[in-house]
Amino acid sequence: MRWGTAVGPSAGALVLLGALGAPQAAGQPAANAVRVHSLSPGDTVYVLLDGGGHSLAVVDEDRGGVVLVDTKSAGWGRTIADAVSLVTELPVTTIINTHAHGDNAGGNGEVPSTTRINAHETAPAR
Repeated sequence: MRWGTAVGPSAGALVLLGALGAPQAAGQPAANAVRVHSLSPGDTVYVLLDGGGHSLAVVDEDRGGVVLVDTKSAGWGRTIADAVSLVTELPVTTIINTHAHGDNAGGNGEVPSTTRINAHETAPAR
């Protein structure tokens, strides 16, 4: 996959995860939808766009997990985890929060498989 291109057609169509959940009013954008773009030639680094900021997912096959940088606001953690599952079967094992604001760490507790969170002590609790 080339720099900045979207995930393949089948995965790209599924990334609008909000569309798979509750029905929407006509003309309304999907709630909690993220776009996934590969940032590396080996498809190991992905940026998750939309939702009031960006998150980053790094697939670490050697250690058997995904490192997720920032989880956006509360209500976005599960959406981000679902988007990551479109590009790898590996679980999210680590979250790194760039800072403790709710729009970067609010979704921490909604990522189901996480075993470790690296964040400032004032980040939202799980």
